[in-house]
Amino acid sequence: MQAWLYLHWLSLDVAIGAGVSAAWVNHSWGGEHSWWATIALCAGALWVYSVDHWADALRAAQRPPELLSPRRLFYVNARHILIILSAISTALGIWASLYLPWSALGFGAMFILTCGAYLWITQKRQDSHEPLRYPKEAIVTTLYALALTAWPLSQSFNAPKDFSPLFGSLTSLLVLALAWANVCLISVHERRADAAEGSPSLALWLGEYTTRNIGRGVLKVAIGLWFMRFYIAFSSSLPSSPDSLTSDSLNRYLDPLIAGLMIFTLWRLYSRPEWSAIRSRYRRWSDAVFIFPVCLYILNIL
Repeated sequence: MQAWLYLHWLSLDVAIGAGVSAAWVNHSWGGEHSWWATIALCAGALWVYSVDHWADALRAAQRPPELLSPRRLFYVNARHILIILSAISTALGIWASLYLPWSALGFGAMFILTCGAYLWITQKRQDSHEPLRYPKEAIVTTLYALALTAWPLSQSFNAPKDFSPLFGSLTSLLVLALAWANVCLISVHERRADAAEGSPSLALWLGEYTTRNIGRGVLKVAIGLWFMRFYIAFSSSLPSSPDSLTSDSLNRYLDPLIAGLMIFTLWRLYSRPEWSAIRSRYRRWSDAVFIFPVCLYILNIL
């Protein structure tokens, strides 16, 4: 469990979740699967989070250790590991990009440069002790969710025959809603720690009550999107991958089951805050939901 905690603090589970969820989103759009696109997305997510953690660690190192949370103290002591992860993710991203079409590279570069520039501006303002008018996780979360759609969008210029923009768009919106529910949940639970460390967050910006209600609200939106996806899945055939080894009927049942499990997990964390707070379950499980679609890989759906 301790090893998993360190992997989580290094955002390795977030990077894996980005790749897995991106493949699920691509499948929903009916796009052609690419391992290189999955690797590139994992590398991009790991690079963004590693650089952000490293910058936070540099700033946190200037404060007394007793005033830091265990997670922030871990970043301070693991700065060299964060630099190594940044270098590895950069190398992986460049390697994978050699096998991707120019359209995909254009979308990917746009998201990476936007996210990197935003984090750089945010860090510069924090270093100069300028108050942030908005928490950085609000923009990063939105960019994270939108980046998962980059690969299928890049195929829209020469769309495969099973391309389904409607079903794919609903899946992309569902992932965006789950990402916002995730960040609101974490922000509410870590409001006091962020206040003690002087770190901006949604809960400090909007208040704990409002942030929690936003999280519950987007979960209700996710439930609505789930029903719309369910209706479309059973009223017409789901897009099937060219190399799919299973029937469309099995896919029609398993896809909404996985999506429902993702929503239910986050809803349970919201409905039981005391249970969620034990050993930071809210962090581990809210990030783990984006790895749930890996079940579709195991069953040869994607």
